[in-house]
Formats: sequence, C-alpha cells, structure tokens
Amino acid sequence: MKTLVQCLIVLFVGALNAQVQQPKPPGSTNTTNKVTTPKAPTASTATKTSTTKSVCVTGDCVNGFGKQEFGTGYYEGFFENGLPHGPGYETYKNGYYLGYYNKGKLEGFGNYGWNDTKNLYRGMWKDNKREGYGYMLSGDNKLKHAGYYVNSEIQTNQGLDYINNVRSGSCIGNCNTGYGSYTWENGDKYNGFFKDGKRVEFGSYFYPDGGVYHGEFSNGSRHGQGSYLWSSGDYYLGGWSNGKKHGKGIYYYKDGTVKHGTWNEDTFIN
Repeated sequence: MKTLVQCLIVLFVGALNAQVQQPKPPGSTNTTNKVTTPKAPTASTATKTSTTKSVCVTGDCVNGFGKQEFGTGYYEGFFENGLPHGPGYETYKNGYYLGYYNKGKLEGFGNYGWNDTKNLYRGMWKDNKREGYGYMLSGDNKLKHAGYYVNSEIQTNQGLDYINNVRSGSCIGNCNTGYGSYTWENGDKYNGFFKDGKRVEFGSYFYPDGGVYHGEFSNGSRHGQGSYLWSSGDYYLGGWSNGKKHGKGIYYYKDGTVKHGTWNEDTFIN
C-alpha cells in the first residue's frame, strides 16, 4: 500500500510537465495536492514522534529506517537513538513536513505545508524554525517572499523584483545577486538565489524532460540536501554531491516501492 507521501508525489507529475512549458512561480508543483503554508511548527508539534504514545509500525524506529505512528499523524524515515534523524516525512494535524531532521528537530532542507491556509514554505530549517534561505508561497500559489530567514522570520524580501515582474533578458527578478527566475533557450528553468550570476544556496531547477530539483546548490550544481522528482513519478529525497545522489537518502518509486540507504555518486551502496 502506498504511503501518503507516495500518493502526493504521483499527483505532482501532471503539473510538472505544464510548468516546464509554461513557467509558474517557484514551488507551483504543489498546486495539485493543495498543500498549505504553515505557521512555524512549534517544538511540541515537531517532536511528537518521540512521545510515549507513539508506536513503531514498520522497520527500525530506534537506529534505522521505520514508520512510527502517533496521535496526530505519523513519521516515516531514518532514526537515530529513537529520534528522527536524516531525511524523512511527517504528517501533522494541520499539515506535513518533508525534509531533514537532526536529533528529532526539523533541521536542514525541508518543505512544510499547512492544510488550512494552503501555503507552502520550501527552504532551510534549524532547531524547528525556518533558518537560512527559502521562500514562502501563498495558498493561491503566488510567491509571498524569498530570502534569508532567522527564527522563522524573513529578514529581507529578496523576491520583490520577481513579485513585481522586473525583467531583464531571460531573467525575472534579480539573477545577478538576489532572487530570480532564469529560463534558458533549451527550456531549462531555475527559480532561486544567485550570487555573481551563479546559482547558490537554495533553489528549484526545472528540466525540459519534466524533472524538477528542489534543494541546495553550490557553484551552480546540485550539492547538499535536496529532492528530485522525475517525470516518471519516481522521487528522491536525500544528499547530493556535484549533481549526483550522494549520502543518505530515500527513493520512492512510482509503483510504491521504497529504497532507503546510502548512495555514492549516484550508485546505491546499502
């Protein structure tokens, strides 16, 4: 039986092809599953997987990969010393989180959607708070702000040029040093942060074949933590190095099969 996250991934595919042909605001792949933009999760919500009422239903929920159910939802992903650690997926009463954990806390790259407001935050986290580069989408799938967050608050909205549709050649926004959207002649499109004209920090890259990457960049390459959705419906969440799957990750196949473990430069190790 497919998990909820696998069903959501399947729903993404139809929207992706349309987006590459007709670019929409960053994160618009989520329109079909109506994710919402959450209020920042509190420590109590983000760590419910470790409460005494939680039950491990599959796998190893101590030091391995497993699924743990609790009062308001479930967590599926990697564990260390009984706490979520590494890439994983968690449902809440009013939303979901798909991304990285550090000793039970939301930390690293992650997507958080709210079910009431239909908004979405995609970006970096630390200690259960939005911390680092990321962007927020409203319920009608429009960019609200993009930039650097501290303690879940945006410091400077670097997305204003994008919101105001400031154009320069193939760029909407600021594709030099700031936030922008750049489309290449071959159909490639990048929404995210730039420095000295290079893709850096965090962003979303859409490919002509329908694939899309959301995550960290370094020197223009997929590097760090991120996710990749293929047009086939397969989905990977995990580590990257110089454009290749590298480190701990989870690979969801369209047919419902899940592979989890460690990759080394696109090769699955164990």
